[in-house]
Amino acid sequence: MVCAAGRHLQRDSADGLHDGKRLCPLHADRGGFSFAQELPVLIFPWFILGGIVLAAHSGGHMAVEWIYGKLQDGARTTAFVVANAVSAGAFLVLGYQAYRVGEIAGIEHSPVLQLPNSVGYFALAIGSVLVAIVTFAVVLRVLRLGWESRTNTESGEVAL
Repeated sequence: MVCAAGRHLQRDSADGLHDGKRLCPLHADRGGFSFAQELPVLIFPWFILGGIVLAAHSGGHMAVEWIYGKLQDGARTTAFVVANAVSAGAFLVLGYQAYRVGEIAGIEHSPVLQLPNSVGYFALAIGSVLVAIVTFAVVLRVLRLGWESRTNTESGEVAL
C-alpha cells in the first residue's frame, strides 16, 4: 500500500501502517474520518438519557394518573408515594444492572477511537439513578408541601 505522501507502507501489528520511520499521516487504511461514524453511537445515549431526566424533572414524562382523581386526599397521597417509590426502585435496579453490563462491555473497544463499548451502558446507569433521584424529590415535595406542589403533568409546551 502507498501512503498519500507516496511512501510504501508496511503493516505493524502495534501501530497499523508505517513507512519504516513514522506512521502515515492519513492512516491510509483507517479511513481518515472514520471516527465520524463512531461519534453518534457514543453520544446518542447521553442525549436520550439527558432528555429522559429533563422530562422527569419537568413533568413531561408519560404517566397514567387517572386514579389520583378518583381518590381522596390521604389515599391519593399514599398511592402517589407508593407508585413513585416502586418507579424509583425500578430505576435504581435498572441503573445497577446497566452498570454491571457496562463493566462487561468495557472489555471491547471501538475500532477507531478505542473507547470502551461500555459508554452507552454507563449513560443508562447514570440516567437511571438521576431519574430515581428526581422521582424521590417529587415524592418529598408532595409529602412536605402537599398535593398541589407535585410536578405538572398537563400536556402542552414546557419552557426550558
